[in-house]
Amino acid sequence: MKFYIPQKAWRNFSPSKFWDEQTAYISYFSSDNEHLVIEATHDGGITWRQTLLNYYNETCDAGSVFLCFEDSAHGYLLHCSTPAAGQMRKMLYYTDNAGKTYIFLKDLTDIIAGYPQGITAVKDSTIQIAVTYHGTDNYLYQSLDNAKTWEPVEIFPRSDNVGYVDGFVPVYSKNNPQNAMILLKVVNETAAYRLYITTDGGEHWHFDSEVPCESVRSSFLGDDQTIYIMDMEGNVYQK
Repeated sequence: MKFYIPQKAWRNFSPSKFWDEQTAYISYFSSDNEHLVIEATHDGGITWRQTLLNYYNETCDAGSVFLCFEDSAHGYLLHCSTPAAGQMRKMLYYTDNAGKTYIFLKDLTDIIAGYPQGITAVKDSTIQIAVTYHGTDNYLYQSLDNAKTWEPVEIFPRSDNVGYVDGFVPVYSKNNPQNAMILLKVVNETAAYRLYITTDGGEHWHFDSEVPCESVRSSFLGDDQTIYIMDMEGNVYQK
């Protein structure tokens, strides 16, 4: 694992999703606490289209938002509230027109425990949501039927010396979705960030290596051979 530190570390990020060289989505909450804003470009940033989701800071306040796409048209948006008394609202939306509109799909508040760290659409109506620990042993949830039902997923067999596990969203290869990676923070007396790899679409995962970082913000597959991991300070780790 090579460690690369950029010339400047960043501290503020807007949730974003890059589909290809021309298509990108950026999401944020409006300053009036009424709208979740999704900006989309399909021409490399020359022009941007804005989509507004009303939330009015009532049912689910301005906590966090995560985007993912199954293909160029179909995708999901997960809107989470700020935690309150240990509870976090989790509202799932769906788009079938490349983000022009989003329809409410399901309230996952009582289904997904923990604090979501990301969502990914794999294939054939399969969705995965990774969460950090919050009084539960589950760190990854999966739906095989377009969010109708959800089940926890185990990446590796637990042993008695594992206190808890934080999950970070799996990243699947766009060119070959059989190949994917997931980062897990495995905690007992010490914490270790472990990288797991699959070559069969998530049926089986195997341990690859430990990443010498102290936090994780996001991870990327440059291609099927190159992995990038960014921490909360903007430092980039490359394998």
